[in-house]
Amino acid sequence: MNKPLLIGSTASPFVRRIRILLSDREFDFKVINVMSPEGQEELAKHSNTRRVPVLIDEGKEIFDSTIMASYLLGRDFSLEEKLFMKEVDEACDAALLLFQLKMFEMDSDRSSRLGKILDGRLKRILTALNEKTSELSDDYGIRENWLYTFLDWLSYREVENWSEYKNLVTFYEVNSSRPEILETNPRV
Repeated sequence: MNKPLLIGSTASPFVRRIRILLSDREFDFKVINVMSPEGQEELAKHSNTRRVPVLIDEGKEIFDSTIMASYLLGRDFSLEEKLFMKEVDEACDAALLLFQLKMFEMDSDRSSRLGKILDGRLKRILTALNEKTSELSDDYGIRENWLYTFLDWLSYREVENWSEYKNLVTFYEVNSSRPEILETNPRV
């Protein structure tokens, strides 16, 4: 039997979540630069969305980290899990667009209408997630994985200073030394 192949970048929070889920099994990881023509060409071979991650397992090409997580865990998620994960995904998408606006020198100060909308969305979701940390488990499960990888990406890419969200800061600090977190750190 072939090992699963995960295609993505080391920095992507969407990819990192899956790397963490795969941390207890053997898999191959093909690192690509998603912004390069070669990276886009590789993604186009496996996914019409041309976004990471892509998981190839037993002849299946799976895109979208939520679908991958359900596939890898062999279960569907509860409504509460799905809603939490979607909220994190929406914050992540807003932050990613803000990062791209800055990176491509299109709106580094978030003064455009789009920049203001994305900034407002990100802050509203961070506020809501800050309040929801009490719902999280001491065990590192799917919601904790989604939230941690997102927060760490925000810090790594310096997209948003979220230090005012004290519950999120505490959650982040408590989980930052987990082996799977250290093993998938994009900074190394």
